[in-house]
Formats: sequence, structure tokens, C-alpha cells
Amino acid sequence: MPSSWNTGTLLETAVDAAVESGTKAVQEGSSFFDTVINNASQAMASGAEVVADAAESVYELIPEADAVKESVSSMVSRIPESSIPTFNIGAISETASNINQQVTETRNAQKRKIDKYAELSTTTAAKLLLQDFRLFDFQKKNYTITEKDFKEDEIQFLKAMLKQYGAGAVTKDMYKGITFGDVRGGNVEKLSDVELSIADRVYNSLGNFTISKDEKTGEYFIDDVYDWNIYTDYTDESAGIDSDTGRPKGKVYTTEQFEAKFPNKMEALLATWNSDASQFEKIHNTAFLFGSRDYKDSSKDTGVKIKINLGELG
Repeated sequence: MPSSWNTGTLLETAVDAAVESGTKAVQEGSSFFDTVINNASQAMASGAEVVADAAESVYELIPEADAVKESVSSMVSRIPESSIPTFNIGAISETASNINQQVTETRNAQKRKIDKYAELSTTTAAKLLLQDFRLFDFQKKNYTITEKDFKEDEIQFLKAMLKQYGAGAVTKDMYKGITFGDVRGGNVEKLSDVELSIADRVYNSLGNFTISKDEKTGEYFIDDVYDWNIYTDYTDESAGIDSDTGRPKGKVYTTEQFEAKFPNKMEALLATWNSDASQFEKIHNTAFLFGSRDYKDSSKDTGVKIKINLGELG
């Protein structure tokens, strides 16, 4: 609950300052996308906790509207009668109500942002991303991503794709319902504005993949490797401006092209995070820089193997 501290003549100033602090906490507080680069193993939790702690601290400093009105009335009662000016108590009460409403709106907006980052942090795509950051190359060789790493509705979605397309390659245009996840431009600027569909969740976990059939058992499997195959230089405007976002499309590099062009990955990281790219695009580049990369020479690949059992086609 809000406190009733500082019910003196500076109350409104304090309230305004606290509201401003709350707004700043929302705008500048750590979030999911910040922590991907800072500490991958704690990215999903720390962003929400930092912002939430800031919000709670600010909110506890905000007096209730009744405290504001009581403070004003107390102040007026202490002024000698002959010098009491004309106060519009109704206007003061309305101001106090507006302040409380502003605080409430700020807090609610912040809660929605925290909830959105929390939702993103529990997706399969986020978990696989952080796993790729945490595992050493020698560990990745001994680990396999299976159907157990996916949520039930995601597996059902994949089985529906199997029924529709059968064995073979599955590409982005064959998904139904993708709204988010185009690393070549067109993404919303902030992850907190994203409403993930099930297609978004699956595509951002697997991307393009191949379905194969085990002729002995009749079961179908998704066989792939979890890795990142492109880096986009968003400081290079040679590819033009995306008409939907107004941001540079960026120049795309394969792994081999990137390593020949950018020997220092920290410089590439700073260039990415100082660019006009969307939060998703920045995360994708960061994942490419510090995660598993896809090489034309598959013997160089270090990504975790993916083998998802979709069962028989029935």
C-alpha cells in the first residue's frame, strides 16, 4: 500500500518526483532483452526483478489521494485567519486524484511490461537460446533437443504440419500464423509489444527444419541442429530502408563472410547494440556472436542436435 509519509508543504513536489522516477524505471529499467547480453543464464529473471523492485519502491513512496487532501487541509488550518487565501479545495482534490491516477497508470503499464517479459522468458525459444549460451561446445556434442524440450501445444502444432506437408523440408512460408521473427527486417521495435502466436513460438525455436521418416518404425522425426546462420550489420544502409519500420534493413553475412569481415566480435556486438535495429534483431545478432554458428563445412558446427519424435502419421 502507498505510505502517508511527508504530508507537509512539499508533498505535491515529492509526488511529482516519484511519478517521474516511476516513469523512468519503466523506460530505463533492465528488461529481458538487456540481460541477454549481460548475463544469459539469468536474463529472463533479472530483468523483471530489477524493474519490479524499482516499481515497488517508487509506489511505496506515493501518498494516497486522501493523504494529499489531509495535508492541504492541515496546512490551511495553521494559517492565521486574516491571511488565509481562497483555496479551491475541489481543484486540489481533483489534482490529487489526477496524481493518483497517473501513478496507477504508470504502475499498470509497468506491470504489463514485466508480465510480457516474463511471458517471453518462459517460451521454448528463450530457454533454447539461453541453453545455447550456457553450454560449452564439448557439452553440446553430448546433448540432444527432443520433444521433451517443447510444450504440448507446440508438439501438436508440429504434428499438424507433418499431416499437412509430410516428410521433407519445412520453411518459414509453410508455417501458418507467424507474426514475429524476421531477422531481415520488419520486426516490432520492442519485445514488450509482441503478442506471440504458437507459430511464432515454434518458428523462433526451430526456424526452418526437415522432417524425415524412420522406415523401420514408421515414425517421423524432425532432424536439425540448433545454431545461427546469419549476422546482419544494421549500420550498413546499402540494403536500403525497410518501408514498414523506417529502419535500415542491414547487410546480411553468412558465418564465413562474417568471420572474414569482423575479426573482433566485441566490435560487432557494440555496433549492433548502438544501431537502430529492433530488440529482436539485436538479440539475434548477439545469439550469433556468442552462440553456435552454422558453417558450410558441417564438421565445424558446434550446435546441439535436434531430434524430435512426431510419431506415426495417422
